[in-house]
Amino acid sequence: MKFIHRLNRNFLQLDLRYFFRNSFYNILAYAISIVCTLLITYLIANKISSNDTGIYRYIYSWYGIISGVMLSGITTSLTISIAKGYNSLRSAFFYKAFCSIFGVCASLVVAGYYFYNDNSTLSIGFILLGLSIPLLELSGLYSSYLQGREDFKKASTLTIFNKISTLLLMLIFIYILHYTNSHSLLISNVFLVGITQTVYVYSLAKKDKERQNIPAKHLNKKDPTLLPYAIHLTLMGVIFTIGQQADKLILFSMFGSTTLAAYWIATTIPLEAQRFIAQITTIYIPKLVRADTGSLVFKKKFIRTVLIATMILCIGCGLYWISAPMIFSYLFPKYITYTFISQIFFLNIILIPSIFSWSFFLLQGNIKKTYLYHVADPLIQISLYVVFIILFGSTTVMPIIYAILAKNVIMAILGLTLFINTKPSNSSISHEQLV
Repeated sequence: MKFIHRLNRNFLQLDLRYFFRNSFYNILAYAISIVCTLLITYLIANKISSNDTGIYRYIYSWYGIISGVMLSGITTSLTISIAKGYNSLRSAFFYKAFCSIFGVCASLVVAGYYFYNDNSTLSIGFILLGLSIPLLELSGLYSSYLQGREDFKKASTLTIFNKISTLLLMLIFIYILHYTNSHSLLISNVFLVGITQTVYVYSLAKKDKERQNIPAKHLNKKDPTLLPYAIHLTLMGVIFTIGQQADKLILFSMFGSTTLAAYWIATTIPLEAQRFIAQITTIYIPKLVRADTGSLVFKKKFIRTVLIATMILCIGCGLYWISAPMIFSYLFPKYITYTFISQIFFLNIILIPSIFSWSFFLLQGNIKKTYLYHVADPLIQISLYVVFIILFGSTTVMPIIYAILAKNVIMAILGLTLFINTKPSNSSISHEQLV
């Protein structure tokens, strides 16, 4: 512990008291979440056929695209609004509920398309997805609200509840009901999870004394920037969302459900590690909203932090490369040939600290650079998919893996360059200036 404080005092200069006070519950929640995710992935990999697993992941990828256009920016906008002291939860809930109607319709349209083409499996799957969308989208808002209030304990209990309930539902479907097809995965992992999450969030909200942590000057005021900023974030995120799901759609269309299933199994551990690190960074969002993130002192502190964090993550990456063969032999023996793909994909974790530099443009309300990120990222990604498939061929998934890694390198370098050269007086606009 003394070494950590000495390292922080000489190099990082972070508010460790704030971090440790608020990170305990987040780290605990994500530790439990990772364990549950590994158990869920283990069950799917060993109890569900590759074909059904691939179909499930394909349908769930469409959920990512559909949810991306349903005012997805309201989550970040709500967190920032609450951190600024506004009581915006009810307004955010109303906006999200209205947009969820379009999400349900979109899912049913896709279901109708597959029904027309005599694919009942995908048709029923998209109907189940459509029924789940309002439950998942509306209950998911409460986590953003808790993050804005810096109530990390409740936010963490919500994460823990969601993961444990998902695991328990899967165990019931596999070992008691003996349902092991793609529809059972959608019912247990999506629809019923949406119901249990909604019930739990409702119980939390009912007990919550919402006015306790809201400054009196904002108590009865609506945040005029809540909806406009959410719309900005949603518009800039549409192409970004498609880019994030493009790899699954490409693999499903080129190789089928079995290859998509193997790709998902191979990338599960790397993606969970990335989400864990990203979740830790969200602890500082309420603090960064109120900080002078464009100052020279802050930039120097951030660069030091990036360098040290990158070195630490390099060590973690090396450990995973060594342990990955053993992990796959025990947990995912059916997919052991995809171990190398998992190792390559894990390299992306090294770039997370550098890519986080783009977050400061979002927090400062720098619309131009935030739009640049959300447009450049998917366009570069999709372009690299095409280039790498042409260069390396379309017989394996490796071009997809290399393209993702190359894109993250480009975005990390670009983000750091723009962050270092940004002058706060000329390139940032305040949150209020968005309307």
